[in-house]
Amino acid sequence: MIFFIIHDQHSLYGIDAETQQVFRVPDFSLDGKTQLSATALGETIHLPLFKDSHDLYSFDVRSFTVERLENVDIATLRFDALRFVFKDRHRLYALNENTFELIPLVGLSVDAELLDMAAYGPVLKDETQVAFILPSGVAVILKDKNPVDLTTFSLLPGWSSGDFLFRDQNHVYYLDTLGALTVLEQFDAATFSFTQNNGFAYGKDKNGFYHYYNQTWDRLEGADPNTLTIRTGVNGNYYYYLSDDDQVWSYYAGDDAIKLLAGDPDTFDFDTPPEQF
Repeated sequence: MIFFIIHDQHSLYGIDAETQQVFRVPDFSLDGKTQLSATALGETIHLPLFKDSHDLYSFDVRSFTVERLENVDIATLRFDALRFVFKDRHRLYALNENTFELIPLVGLSVDAELLDMAAYGPVLKDETQVAFILPSGVAVILKDKNPVDLTTFSLLPGWSSGDFLFRDQNHVYYLDTLGALTVLEQFDAATFSFTQNNGFAYGKDKNGFYHYYNQTWDRLEGADPNTLTIRTGVNGNYYYYLSDDDQVWSYYAGDDAIKLLAGDPDTFDFDTPPEQF
């Protein structure tokens, strides 16, 4: 397994992760070639990509060989730090974080804008589609009206898992990193909001309060979302009390359910930790 590459003025070398043995990459000379780098978020990363005046070459960490990449416009190729992708005058490219393969984002406009940075990478949008760029370099593409309305599409803030939660004017959606899209019909898109804090993940809209656990949304029956208050416990990081005008609930971070308690919210002792269950 090759985990690192080095080079001198003329040759490229790999280091075996297990034996620490250094190998020279055969049939490849660095003469007349320069190494590509990418600068983003204040850091410069030197990539296993090399170019000369005509072609771009990629070091394949799986086969320990160098491959010439087809149809890349060397004269205009650069790393677009604003959108965290590579770009030439023809197209955009994503970089596979494991193999460092440069992957064309087929069908996505070269002028696509950066909509947001999700947990796994950039989210790009043009006039007809949205592309979630995964660490593999593959783009999960959602097209307008299928069923997403791109004119009102936005990522929901507060989501910090590897998947994606977003909405348009019609629906709230869940998209996992494999590209499976689910319409969350139970939510009102106009008023839905999401919060994830210290082991407690929940959503709220005009109709209700919802606890998120293990990819499931459970509505807190009887809770008034307009008056519901969430109170953090000791150090603010391991238990919570929830109350509206009429009821009190408790929740320990990591539990799969919220517990209804007996008591009047006006006289309840919120300073004493609840019993675990």
